[in-house]
Amino acid sequence: MSISKQVSGLCVSTALAGSMIVAAQAADNNDGSLLLEEITVTAQKREQSLQSVGVSVTALSGDQMRLLSLKNAEDLNLHVPGLQTGSFSGDKSVSFFTLRGVGQNDFSDHQETPTAIYVDGSYVSFPGATGLQMFDLERVEVLRGPQGTLYGRNATGGLVHFISRRPGQEPNGYINIQAGSYNMVRAEGAVGGPLSDAVRARIAGVHNRHDGYIENRLGKDAREDRSTSLRGIVEVDLSDELMATFIGRYNRVDHADGGVYQHKPSRTGEFGLGAVVDDVDFAGYRDTDGDVLAGAFNPLGFIDKESWNASATFEWQFSEAVKFTSITDYLDVQKSYMEDSDSSPTELLQFISGQDSYQFTQELRLDGTQERIRWTAGVYYLKVDGEYSSSIWSVWPLGDGTVAVADSRNRFTQETETFSAFGQIEYDLNEALTLTVGGRWYQDKKSIDLVSRCFGVPGYPQAADLSARDQWEPVITFENGVAVDNPGGASCIEFFYFPDDGVKQLNEHEIVSRARKDNEWAGKVQLDWRATEDILLYASVSRGTKGGGFNAPIDGLGDADPAVGQDKVPFDPEVLISYEVGLKSTLNDGRTRLNMAAFYYDYNDFQAFNFVGLTQFQFNADARIYGMEAELVTDLGNGFNLMAGISLMDSVVYDVPMPDTVTVRDQDLVLAPDFTANAVFVKTWQGDWGTVAAQIDGAYVDDQVFNTVNHPTVQADGYFLMNARIGYTNAGGEWEFAAYVKNLTDKRYKQYGFDVSGFGYSLDVYGPPRWYGVEANYAF
Repeated sequence: MSISKQVSGLCVSTALAGSMIVAAQAADNNDGSLLLEEITVTAQKREQSLQSVGVSVTALSGDQMRLLSLKNAEDLNLHVPGLQTGSFSGDKSVSFFTLRGVGQNDFSDHQETPTAIYVDGSYVSFPGATGLQMFDLERVEVLRGPQGTLYGRNATGGLVHFISRRPGQEPNGYINIQAGSYNMVRAEGAVGGPLSDAVRARIAGVHNRHDGYIENRLGKDAREDRSTSLRGIVEVDLSDELMATFIGRYNRVDHADGGVYQHKPSRTGEFGLGAVVDDVDFAGYRDTDGDVLAGAFNPLGFIDKESWNASATFEWQFSEAVKFTSITDYLDVQKSYMEDSDSSPTELLQFISGQDSYQFTQELRLDGTQERIRWTAGVYYLKVDGEYSSSIWSVWPLGDGTVAVADSRNRFTQETETFSAFGQIEYDLNEALTLTVGGRWYQDKKSIDLVSRCFGVPGYPQAADLSARDQWEPVITFENGVAVDNPGGASCIEFFYFPDDGVKQLNEHEIVSRARKDNEWAGKVQLDWRATEDILLYASVSRGTKGGGFNAPIDGLGDADPAVGQDKVPFDPEVLISYEVGLKSTLNDGRTRLNMAAFYYDYNDFQAFNFVGLTQFQFNADARIYGMEAELVTDLGNGFNLMAGISLMDSVVYDVPMPDTVTVRDQDLVLAPDFTANAVFVKTWQGDWGTVAAQIDGAYVDDQVFNTVNHPTVQADGYFLMNARIGYTNAGGEWEFAAYVKNLTDKRYKQYGFDVSGFGYSLDVYGPPRWYGVEANYAF
């Protein structure tokens, strides 16, 4: 992106300059001004003021997120500089989070991402469990940059931490009801308080449903939602020094339809890269109505995802100087998913996946505080075990009334076991300077047992009984592990083109097992300088790591077969060296807050994502990222509040092989736009009758790509979104009534894309259209 475009975008964001505000603040200020509240974060695993911690952090309160109509974790990206979120299919099947260009959008259920997700201090390893509904939260903290010292597990790029609202010492609660476009109904509520002098409890829940907003010309509209989440928290004072917190959670996503996409004809061109063409796909279909939120889908898929977890936290204050914390967490995730992978009326491809998995984590930590020293030390254990399946069902018409049919099926198990020890010390060199040194060592063991088979009906071409799919057998006969009656040794992946004689031959590859053990370390050295009481400057060097892993190719193992010496199943750990400087400042007599950070990332063995044919691979390549973020929050007086956030970034992945297997080129990182800006502007009016608050917010996301091989088909133009809200709160503060609209200009914007040009088409995921809503909130 040109410098002039960046400057012009910066001017726009500055002019819009918006703010994260809490309407409840207005009720506490009789003069109508919205003074900045003190924000407390736990970025260093202890409570600190946002402005006193030398980490690039964006913190949003639960009330702020409600006022911004943020309902799902994926909604955060429009209000956090440097953060990109989304779902590969647009429907919460698998969610991804990318911070400063560091992320992993592999949609396999068994993969972990380098931007870690935490819920109430516990790590969430499964990408299918991260797109959670946001309800009854105290706050969300987004920490940028490697957090390997204190948080450890796969926090190379940073982390997103969701922190639930606790019971409190007084009875309280709320009920929030919303209705809106596409027959949306959302009900949320919570109640909590003391049960006795030593026990407090809180229960909360939310249910969201709406009809599909993508028109299906062949039947029921697509991308509807049915989601339910519940949470219970019990706090028990076991003694004056010891408190126990028990949390149980349940989440259910039950859609009537799975992922749907905008279908567009494409072909492979120079270097084997896919490009959109003015033509039909190989089956003769083309979507011609020009509406990216409409299509002809056959069949509609489904999502059925269920997770539950339980955690127990014990906090023991040994003395005024030393505190012991134990966090135990268990998470169980089960999911079934199916989609129409061609998103056309022709029954060409269907993708099916399943997951039955659990994880167990245990952290033991000591925290100490002396006059000039603050320290943390601990150990951490993680166990992940899962059974997974995935398949591509291929039905290809041959034009003479017959079809070629094949079904590539994977079944595999993966186990992960990690142990780590960590520590960090902050030492005040004098009243103005603080030195921080931290490190973590870990051992990561991972194993996979995988069988990839191609099923079908022998003797192509011929008519096939599609209803008998469950009775199909592997096409090729195996004896003692060796394929027989298999002329040419064809593989599953070769099913994606037809030989000259029109006869398709299939093979079966089995990988019995792979295992790896990685020993790595993360570290941090930082110097903080409190130039004045209101200005903090910091500089740091950090080393972040993410463990190695295994690919589980869907459409056959082909050149990943170890028999031919090209084992593409494992990939190595990645290492990120971060150099960062930052500023935390409070100005204008406490009415303005300006925070900035600049960074340079040297990325070694970056785990790059590549979508090839119909399957996904991770491979190691070196990369480089540099950029900066800035956030401004200010109270202008007379009821006006605003905040502006921007992110500037430049990224490159070096020496990426092109699809022609000959050419090597540098490529842009996935989901790493050069420029983003977000803003919210709020005006409040107060009187004896209550408070009225009107707000408008907007976000700009620059051009970006969705695959490490930057096919033209998987590139997206920049877009600007606007939202608006107006609400009335009565004088007592118990009732609020509001109306809002999201995507005010009804913008069509691409969130994700896949290149399937080998089949004559590619696929795009578009965000929701304009969305109206009204809500009523009662607090007690």
